Order: sequence, then C-alpha cells, then structure tokens
Amino acid sequence: MLTDAQKNKLREFLDRQGLSFKPLQDEMVDHISCDLEDRMSQGFTFQEAWDQCITEIPNNHFQLMQKEIMESINKGVTWSQVLSFMALGLIFISAIFKMLHLNGADESLVLSLAFIAGSLLTGSLSGIFLNKGKKGAARVLAVIIGIILLLVGFGFKFLHMRGGDQIILLADGLLIISLIANSQYVYKYASGEGNLLTYLHEKYTPGIERFFLLLLFPLVIYKVISILIMTNDFVGNLFLLVVIFGAGLQFIILVWRVMEKNLAKRNVLILWATVVCSLCLVLPFLGPLLPLPFRIILVALFSPVAGWLAYAMEDEFRNPVYIFLAGLVTAVFLGWALIRFSIISASSSWIFFNIPVLILLVAGVLISRKQGTMRAFMLVSVAGYLFEYIS
Repeated sequence: MLTDAQKNKLREFLDRQGLSFKPLQDEMVDHISCDLEDRMSQGFTFQEAWDQCITEIPNNHFQLMQKEIMESINKGVTWSQVLSFMALGLIFISAIFKMLHLNGADESLVLSLAFIAGSLLTGSLSGIFLNKGKKGAARVLAVIIGIILLLVGFGFKFLHMRGGDQIILLADGLLIISLIANSQYVYKYASGEGNLLTYLHEKYTPGIERFFLLLLFPLVIYKVISILIMTNDFVGNLFLLVVIFGAGLQFIILVWRVMEKNLAKRNVLILWATVVCSLCLVLPFLGPLLPLPFRIILVALFSPVAGWLAYAMEDEFRNPVYIFLAGLVTAVFLGWALIRFSIISASSSWIFFNIPVLILLVAGVLISRKQGTMRAFMLVSVAGYLFEYIS
C-alpha cells in the first residue's frame, strides 16, 4: 500500500498536469496507485515504479481527459443552459434595438437579466439536490440570492422603478458578507471534498467561461469599430458590467479552489488579498450610493491586488508573460485613476487607452486559456478597460 505522503505526491502531480476535477482526480489516484503497487510487488522501489509510470503517460493526457469528460457531463441540455443561451440572445437583441433606437431595448435587457437569474437559480438548486452529501448549501444560496437581488435592482433601475437603489444596497451587503465568509471558510476548514460551492463551480466552469467569452468578444469588435470611426454611439456598457461582475466572481471562486487544493496557497496574505478583491469588485456596483472618488480608488486597487493574486495562484507563476500582463493592467488603471483625479492631464489618456494596448489585453485572454485565475483576471480587465475607455 502507498503511504499518505506518496499519495499526496501523486495528487500534486495530477494537479500540475491540469487534472483538478475532484471526482476524476480521486478515480485516477486509485487507478495509478494500483499500478504503482503492482510494480512495487515485482521488486521495484516506489521511485523506480514512479519513474516508469510517469514516462508512459502522454503529454497533456490528463488535461485532455478532464476536458473531454467535463464536456460530456455538460453535453446534455439543461434548463440552466437553455436560460443562459436565451439570456445571451436577448442581450444582443437589446443592443441592436438600442443602436437602431427601437422601442423595447430596456425591456429586452431586463428580460435577459431575468433569464440569467433563472439560470443561476435552477443550476444551483439542482446542484444542491443532486449533492446532498456535501456541505455548504447555505453558502451557495447566499451567493446566488445576492447575485439575483443585484440583477433585480438593476432591472428596477432600467425600468425607472422605485426601490432599485435599496435592492442593490441589500444585494451588495449580502454578497460582501457571503464572499468574506466563504473566503474564511476555505482558509480555515475546506478540504476540497465537502465544499459544495467550489464543487459546483468546477463542474460548470467551462460553460460559465464560454458565456463570458461569447459576450465579450463581440463587444471588443464593436468598441474597436466605434473607436476607429470616432463615434460615441457605444451601447455595450451595460453588458460589459455583466462580464466585469461575473468574471470577477469567477476569479474569486477560482482562487478558493486553488486554496482548497494546495496548502501552500492557503495563507493569511492570500486570504486578505481575496477579501480586498471581493470588496473592490462588489462595492463599485453601488454606483451613486458610493462617492465617486471611493469608486475610482476601489477600481484602481483591484488591478494590482487581483493581478498579483492571479499570478501567485498559478503553478507557472514565474512565467514572465503573466508578470507583464498583470503589470500592464495595473499601469493602465493607475493612469486612468490619475486622470480621473486630475493629477495628470486628460490629454494623456491616449497613452493608456489605445488600440495597441487593447490588442495586448485581448491577447492576454487568449494566451492564458490554460490558466484559470489569470484568464478570469484578464476577462475582468478587458471588460473594465472597454468600459472606462477614454476617447
């Protein structure tokens, strides 16, 4: 039988190979352990059996295996997926209506928010029902209810109904409490086996990321065309907010997942960085309820903290490309903040906001496709860059 230390070495190897889905990882640990034990029964030492076993595994084998299995898991059409695609379609319909100045644009957008809320609710409830043995149903519902309340609040504001600001304030409060509580839970207790929130997120990650990519890249093309023809007729800011908030939550939950799987990443500095990112992500959505200078500071602070966190949480954290990307995003949003505070002239905006920088940021999304936290960080950064683009 393999010792616990030897099994931990095997788990760390599978993590480095990109096999992060816990049920599949457990199955592969059992399978490879049997292979190693069989070789050791033939007289080989553990290290000799290990070297033989590892050399027989093709490059990217486990990563490709996980991708195929996750795609097959999500292949069946669910209500959550149907509602997500309907929401995506309505978002684009709303944008077209706004560009053509047709009636019904706001109503289409609000309906899309309702479908997003429905997708989140059906996906989370089915996940809770199918995984009754896992802890954390209340934490899952707290985050989902916070998101739904935020969507309802913005829906009220789009339709010029009373109570929108109050609902958004309630949603922000619930989300902040939930995100901080979950961060502390992962830091103190989570083993990665019983945390329902991160388990469900890992299952749905491919679909979540696909949704944001399908929403973001048409907006990038649309914004570039608007810049080139020098028009301010860009109606995509509301959709960019969806990407910023959604990808930001994706980033925070991915950090939790890394903390669960790697004890070396579970320390006080990582915990505080996660809490700071949570506050910097959620509080600006209070809008006018929070003074503008504070919102500017929070947005500017998110970039260096989240950039460092994304860099530190990846196994390939010494990759100079990721250092460059995190530094570029930090420099851009620091420059933006200095312009907004009139510390440097607004005429300097072209230094930070231009097509070459946008291309580099979009390239960062593509380059980091195998690095979860870095890619989520880049999605937030590109959406935020387009939202704050100073012509």
